[in-house]
Amino acid sequence: MSDFKFPPNQNAYSQMAEGDLRDPKKRAAFEALRRNVRDVWRPEFEDDFQLYRFLRAREFDLAKSELMLRNHIRWRKELRIDDIVDRFQEKEVITKYYTGGLCGEDKEGRPVYYDPIGCIDPQGIAKSVSREELFLSQICRAEKIVTHLLPQVRARTGKAIYGVTFVYDLQHFGKKHMWRPSLEFYGDLTRTCEQNYPETIGIVFIINAPAIFPVVFNLLKPLFNPATQAKIHVLGKDYQRTLLQYIDADQLPAVYGGERRDPDGDPRCLNEICFGGLVPESFYLQPKYPDCMQSQHIGRRSKFRAAVTVPAGQPQRYIEWDFVTSDGDLGFELTFKDGKERLSVYPYRKVNCGTCPFSGLLACPRPGVYEATFDNSFSWLRTKKLRYYLEVVTDLRGQEPIDPAVLANLAPSFHVSESVADRLEQQGGADEDSGEADGPSAAASAAVATPSFSSNGKTDFQAAPTVTDQDASDAESEDSFKTVSSSGSRH
Repeated sequence: MSDFKFPPNQNAYSQMAEGDLRDPKKRAAFEALRRNVRDVWRPEFEDDFQLYRFLRAREFDLAKSELMLRNHIRWRKELRIDDIVDRFQEKEVITKYYTGGLCGEDKEGRPVYYDPIGCIDPQGIAKSVSREELFLSQICRAEKIVTHLLPQVRARTGKAIYGVTFVYDLQHFGKKHMWRPSLEFYGDLTRTCEQNYPETIGIVFIINAPAIFPVVFNLLKPLFNPATQAKIHVLGKDYQRTLLQYIDADQLPAVYGGERRDPDGDPRCLNEICFGGLVPESFYLQPKYPDCMQSQHIGRRSKFRAAVTVPAGQPQRYIEWDFVTSDGDLGFELTFKDGKERLSVYPYRKVNCGTCPFSGLLACPRPGVYEATFDNSFSWLRTKKLRYYLEVVTDLRGQEPIDPAVLANLAPSFHVSESVADRLEQQGGADEDSGEADGPSAAASAAVATPSFSSNGKTDFQAAPTVTDQDASDAESEDSFKTVSSSGSRH
């Protein structure tokens, strides 16, 4: 063990790692992984914990761990993650209205991230920023924590602090949060962070959980491995007592039972934590070229195709599109017609164009006919009114062309059927204007874990069997949603 590089000051996480690597099989897997990835070696791998966390995320299965690590390295390269903190400019609407923020630290020295998610305006956010930009903003926030903040904390404390404590406040969580695009966004974000930031969850506390919580949790649960699930704990009405077992009073915001306040006395610590709120309509996105848009009705179970031609012997050309529907989403794909074949240049994806316009600009790889497909064939009931702009242009118009590799990494993969989404919304109850949360239901408290207090005054958590909600079971049996199982943390 002498060649394993531990931080100088031991804590529970480093002791766990040391215990794991005393096991000959786990130690052999670690040594093999360190040898196998020499061809893609990165400076951070000099810290042995960076490799250890990928092994632990895949239960020390060498092949799975190496695949996960190599996929992560490719993901970082294709999305240019290494410099995303320096180059990404977060939109004002995200800064002001996307809930969450770091505030203080827990008794282990881990940063604490609070997310009053019940205060977010999902549709207001979706109407104000593209899904891709919102997604990248959250990856940028994750990078700030994992690759910038946590190394500083380790340098300051000398401890193996590789994770964050999360407190999710579900007060006011209601029907509007059951909106399908929002659920799918969180599913995709969770999956991405599970695959690329493993073992960065210290512990998760969920407070003010409503009765609908077990249904939502069961929907997202396949994204978490059992070890991650065991770190998630739903607290009851006296959650303040438990939070104080883990977070000193001077570090815990007063609104959650501590003593920490903003300089102006605000108990919510709004200088550090965004509490969201309704997004003003002045932030809503509008079509770029409303006077140039064409209209088309697309019947249920139907598709509509529009074609443009890129002439030969001309300078670089781009295809630009901008479209919106009166109600609901569409499938969208851009193909190049090569004789009788269609070659995809913008892969098929579902687009939530009923909320805000969906726009993009793509460099044309060669001259010829390009065809945009607007797909409503998945809808059994709804005819969609489409307004669209589709043109060949000669300049970027101040935009950055879409990178196919980036597009592939940001493509939605977590899907919730309309029927499941409708059932979730029906069970969602009242929205945030219904008043104070009255603590979690018994089912919500039992859905993840139950706390028990040990004789030394600290809280010991024992994972409880997950409540099986009939609606979630029905959804799984119908294959109404698809997930990718992995491990790690959201932020």
